[in-house]
Amino acid sequence: MTKQEYQEAVSFWTDKEKNSRKMEVTMLKKEIEKYILSENTCALATGCGDYVRCTPIEYTYHEMLSGCFQKVE
Repeated sequence: MTKQEYQEAVSFWTDKEKNSRKMEVTMLKKEIEKYILSENTCALATGCGDYVRCTPIEYTYHEMLSGCFQKVE
């Protein structure tokens, strides 16, 4: 990716973010937790170049860890 292509990608996502609707943080956390509680499997994926790997994993959920959703400064 060239520097210009990178800047175009950055501009695309920052413009999209400016015009997006925002959900209140407390409501967002409630919706995330509701979804997590309704499922027990997720996909852990990564990729590099042409190679993509995806592994389904099962989980159990016990309580919301507030640190997972806090902004690190």
